[in-house]
Amino acid sequence: MKKFAFFLWMISWLMAGFVTARKVEIYPGGARIYLVERADAQGKVSFGPLPADASEIICSHPDFSVEEALNPQIPERALKIKEEFQKLRVKDNSLKAQIEFLQTSHAFYLEALKNLSSSFSKKPVMGWEKLLEKFSSKIASLREEIEKLKKEREKLEPKLELARKRWERIKTKVEKAKFVEVRANPGETVFLSFNTGAISYRFFYRVNVSLNASKVTMEAYSRITSFLPMDLRGETFLLPERPSFYNPLPTQRRWDIYLRKIYPVKKGLRRGMAMAVPPALEGTKPKPIARTSGIYRTVYLGKNTLKFGENNLKIFSKTLEGKITWEVYPSISTRVFVVFRGKNNTGFHLPSARVLYFIDGVFARADSLSSVAENQKLTLTLAVDPNFNVKYIRKTVERNQGIMKSGILIEREVILKNGGEREREVNVYLPIPYPVDREIKVKAQMLPAPISIDKDKIGLWKLKIKAGGEEKINLKFKLTFPKGKEISGVDSF
Repeated sequence: MKKFAFFLWMISWLMAGFVTARKVEIYPGGARIYLVERADAQGKVSFGPLPADASEIICSHPDFSVEEALNPQIPERALKIKEEFQKLRVKDNSLKAQIEFLQTSHAFYLEALKNLSSSFSKKPVMGWEKLLEKFSSKIASLREEIEKLKKEREKLEPKLELARKRWERIKTKVEKAKFVEVRANPGETVFLSFNTGAISYRFFYRVNVSLNASKVTMEAYSRITSFLPMDLRGETFLLPERPSFYNPLPTQRRWDIYLRKIYPVKKGLRRGMAMAVPPALEGTKPKPIARTSGIYRTVYLGKNTLKFGENNLKIFSKTLEGKITWEVYPSISTRVFVVFRGKNNTGFHLPSARVLYFIDGVFARADSLSSVAENQKLTLTLAVDPNFNVKYIRKTVERNQGIMKSGILIEREVILKNGGEREREVNVYLPIPYPVDREIKVKAQMLPAPISIDKDKIGLWKLKIKAGGEEKINLKFKLTFPKGKEISGVDSF
């Protein structure tokens, strides 16, 4: 029986340090907290201490009152911050008082020395030299002590300022709190929920990869910052941020070639006003903005105790299946990107967050990851390979006019050099001129030929480049169009 009583006492002692919540829903800038209690024999339920900024309070019973008062149980870590600030402040005040006392003594001895010197100069007295020497020695020692204390205070000042800022940052959030009292029937269950900005979270990821394997390991963490006036235990849910589109790779646009219409000069207009502003081109519509899609759900972290300050929680560690490729977009970037393409099979929605990449345990780069729904495509730009040199050479070979048609011959050349120690297969993405107007004809000669061309006329080449080797792509495009007309877009890429 004693053991059982001791066990119950231990549970009550452990539970006394925090408030129990039924559910905590945390979003990036705040949280909604759900509490539940039973009414006592007098039909009263007390909730508190709650954050001073608690708002949108919803209670299952309409008869309740809200009061703000001093918090009797400030979290232990907050108390330590306060005690550290007060300890440093007391030490600073003590040093200040000592300096002021010594400065007063110093001023007294200076004035005394001045008076003695004045009187002894008029009428010398036996032993006056030793007396003046004693006063001078005392003044010198006082100066040394004052300087020593000043240096000690100067050394203390940055620590005191840091402690002051830390305490001022949390003071208003923990010293005062709200207390809610609800009236209900004895033994009745009472539910209460409220919003607060005293708690927030940030996601961050760590990706570990070996460039000689096809798998990557993704770890997700959540850093929950709590400035609640108490420690809180309950089921923790993270609400994802609003989905936003983000693409860390260069976006290879379509190479549009279109006719530029020439408008005749209207009578009565001066020569300087001859060219009118052309209207929007017929048949050309702006491309729709890409958006993420999928089902975005909350992340359940389990039952946790949120301590005052920062709480680092590991959410998962998953091995992702996919393919690692080397990709280059020569017409818009001279870098070669190492890219992982797979699916989000972590079992979680991935909110937009900061991600750190490590290759063979060495930090490679930091970036941001876009929101990715569960089982949706996942693209990770792991690194930029510095072993490659990329050149994209633009040439307009010739322009000519025939009897009925005009023409332009364009040449582009890509040179890729692999300065690494391994052979790599590189995916090269290059735009091919896309005739927007039917009157424009394009004939292409590409060596080597691309393995595929998508609907936007973006060609894909897969080139195996040996260590220390070089590969080239030569592109020639012959554009023909009606004589007397001009075309635009030739120099886009």
